[in-house]
Amino acid sequence: MMRTELEIPGRKSATHGDMNCMVRSEIHPFAFRVHAHKWGTVISGYKYDTSANEMTEIARGNPQWPQAFFPVTKNLTLKPGDFLVARCTYNTTDNPLTTYIGNDFC
Repeated sequence: MMRTELEIPGRKSATHGDMNCMVRSEIHPFAFRVHAHKWGTVISGYKYDTSANEMTEIARGNPQWPQAFFPVTKNLTLKPGDFLVARCTYNTTDNPLTTYIGNDFC
């Protein structure tokens, strides 16, 4: 999953970029890997079960740590109709400028 557009204001301790996709076939997550550039501090992944109206965390990681695959902490299954949800958190307290993700900003 990736976020293709986001405006990250400068001098903010937390700006969130959320994304999701509907699961079309059964998924059994076993590992995760997070990636972000300089201002990314936390990336979290969740399963949203539409039938139970319930959100369950699958994984959480710091994208500034060395890139690696980490095992998930819970055995779970995502079924068709569930959503895979992710949140990227950015910290720009040391950056006075606005950062833009994507190509649609002028």
